[in-house]
Amino acid sequence: IEIADMGPGIPDSNKEKIFDMFYTSGKKHSDDARGIGLGLYLCRSIIDAHGGLIYVKDNLPHGSIFCFTLLAWEVLDIE
Repeated sequence: IEIADMGPGIPDSNKEKIFDMFYTSGKKHSDDARGIGLGLYLCRSIIDAHGGLIYVKDNLPHGSIFCFTLLAWEVLDIE
């Protein structure tokens, strides 16, 4: 699964950190709220628990693409 956005993107130096618990970039969102750094951490925890992989890559010319994989037997309930 891949989900793309057309935002400002994520610097390479932050790409590994964004999945860490409580990591935030320090930037405020458009509604002046700031996240607490749990959303992507929880996503990674769930994907990891099911044997999958989650990562982010650049959406050129700007933006990000969040990707995750799951094992077929986890999704289809086959053994």
